[in-house]
Amino acid sequence: MRTLKKTRKRKTVKRYNKKNIMKIKYHEIKGWRDATREANFNKLLLKAHRKGIKTIIVQDDEYADKKYNVSNQIKKRKLKKTLKRKRIRGGNQSLVSRLHNACQQGDLENLHNILWTMTARDQLHLINEAENGSTPLFKACLKCQDKVVEILLKYDNIDVNKSSSPLNDGMEITPFEIALQGAVVQQDSPAKFDKCIEVVNHLLKDGRANHEMPPVEFIAHRLAYIEANRRLERKNILERTKNLRITPGVAG
Repeated sequence: MRTLKKTRKRKTVKRYNKKNIMKIKYHEIKGWRDATREANFNKLLLKAHRKGIKTIIVQDDEYADKKYNVSNQIKKRKLKKTLKRKRIRGGNQSLVSRLHNACQQGDLENLHNILWTMTARDQLHLINEAENGSTPLFKACLKCQDKVVEILLKYDNIDVNKSSSPLNDGMEITPFEIALQGAVVQQDSPAKFDKCIEVVNHLLKDGRANHEMPPVEFIAHRLAYIEANRRLERKNILERTKNLRITPGVAG
């Protein structure tokens, strides 16, 4: 008869990924009252969840360290509703105005929150809504906000070729063309120039952008216009022409 060998059960050792762990000292959780400390710890849990952290270890000098599973604690403390809300800066402004401001200023955190809210409300069509004749993408290209342009181009319904007239000279130009113009005008500022080049690269890589005028011809035309405009402004000519009377039937 064969004797069966007794197999020993292996002890399972939990291995933690350092990237998924947040360590914090007990005294670092602010608040003297228990209610205040609980509220601050709840904020810490939400912050950890958004960063993808799974475990929080609270270290104490006097007592043993305490481990908290982030997702379990969120369920236990009923914080799921808070996760669904996204803070959007902008006061009483509309969602479209806030989107325009975020794109113009390069506020990436606010931009992510606005786009998340639009997706949740099924309002992503507002991403192409113009304000003062310009779309959010156009304003981002105008200000050479390369990171903003990269985020916006990830959306399939973004209108890459919606044109605008930023100088009110009657000439409609596309986001791609305004990015090209920025790269030429910002040559004196290396940091700004690099950002403008990045915007152009993002648009070329995306492949949806087009232009009405060949790029070389467009750049020469815009440079000539901008230089002439500057010269007239220096001599105060443009300001003085505003006072001239318009003769009916002469123009056009």
